[in-house]
Amino acid sequence: MATVVGNAAKRAKYAKLLYRMVKFYQPQICIELGTNAGISAMYQALGLHDEAYLHTIEGSPSLAE
Repeated sequence: MATVVGNAAKRAKYAKLLYRMVKFYQPQICIELGTNAGISAMYQALGLHDEAYLHTIEGSPSLAE
């Protein structure tokens, strides 16, 4: 799992940018395709307000397990 996270994780500056964008625009629903380890989903979730939803979808069965 560490190899998957190391290869797929966003650089910190891009993850922080994603957080700031979600925080600024305050969408009601966010959808992430290709969740992988869920690190960028975590940054999105932190930026969402209490009534918003985050849906994540992983297409790879082996990663989804």
